[in-house]
Amino acid sequence: MKAQFTNLYVKNIDPVVTQEEFENLFTPYGSVTSALLSVDDEGKSRGFGFVNYETHDEAQKAVDGLHDSEHNGRKLFVSRAQKKAEREEELRRAHEQARMEKLNKYQGVNLYIKNLEDDVYLRIVETQPELAGKITGMLLEMDNNELLRLLEDNEALNGKVTEALSVLNEFKGQ
Repeated sequence: MKAQFTNLYVKNIDPVVTQEEFENLFTPYGSVTSALLSVDDEGKSRGFGFVNYETHDEAQKAVDGLHDSEHNGRKLFVSRAQKKAEREEELRRAHEQARMEKLNKYQGVNLYIKNLEDDVYLRIVETQPELAGKITGMLLEMDNNELLRLLEDNEALNGKVTEALSVLNEFKGQ
């Protein structure tokens, strides 16, 4: 079920647009109860604003008619106004969905890393200077969740480097 909204958020407004021009842009779509163009301390437009209609249908008509339309050479973004928490939750959900799609895309794929970057070399130099220059690559067995966690968590990555070095030292001692 779609949300029944009357309040709109508008962005990418040309800074030369006045409050009156802003209101006039939305009145053809219905009865505007309020329109506010955000301005700075000097009265100059900040490029976004809010418009409220009496009914949801009027607001929806404005979204349909003005979203992605050009006004003063700029493509307007017109959408339902959302509270910050609601917008953040929606973005978090989209990010998590993209992350899961990426994870599923590479499920069961082997990863081989060669030509390690200088920062990995520098970490090895810091922790095991006597091995520096000898390691050119290493096969680490891990699942995709762990790999993603390592890419996002520097401390976990350092732990994995330490673990790999201890395996290497065990092998060296045999």
